[in-house]
Amino acid sequence: MKIFLGGGGSKQESVSIDRAFANVLDKSKPLLYLPIAMNVKDHTYKSCLEYMSGVFNPLGIENLVMWTEKNLRLARPEDYNQFSGVYVGGGNTFKLLKNFREFGLMKIIPALVRKGIPYAGGSAGAVMPCRTITPAFSADPNNVGIRDFRAMNLVRGYDIFPHYTENQDDMIKRFIQEYNMKKVLAVPNNSGLMHDGHSFKVYGRGTCFLFENGKKIRLK
Repeated sequence: MKIFLGGGGSKQESVSIDRAFANVLDKSKPLLYLPIAMNVKDHTYKSCLEYMSGVFNPLGIENLVMWTEKNLRLARPEDYNQFSGVYVGGGNTFKLLKNFREFGLMKIIPALVRKGIPYAGGSAGAVMPCRTITPAFSADPNNVGIRDFRAMNLVRGYDIFPHYTENQDDMIKRFIQEYNMKKVLAVPNNSGLMHDGHSFKVYGRGTCFLFENGKKIRLK
């Protein structure tokens, strides 16, 4: 299992975690990119693909295939086996969860990860492999009316705050109390974590933290 959790930010900020993800991919196969958290009124899917190509082409990933809602509606589970990995981009986390459920990705992606196909996500995409999307209440409007906030829980028992800054500590502690969170990851824009099912490896210049049992622990 290889799950890459990017804190978000620009391609310059995320380059370390993106490079680590690119390095584990089978470059003879395409990488699947899902931009389905994005509000297309703000950014077209074409612009999303152009941006992500600018991220991954310099890292040796030249075959980047973007699937939008239209593709996902028609796709069969076996159609995903052609890909070297899955990258899920940022946007509105509530919209993303709704789409994951609608298109069967809550089962399809965990099955791919268990077969050894790496998953990576930035921002909203990094929230989906965790326990819940509850941290998204700190940043995103729940415009789609979701009431069940459970995510894939591949990073078992952990919630995550991407885009973390230290002035959010009090808010994170409040969320921990209000939503009964046990283990909370805090990942800034210029950092990321790789989870192998057992432990975390830190990438990037920033500092990632774990909030657990009333303590704030620096991840190394």
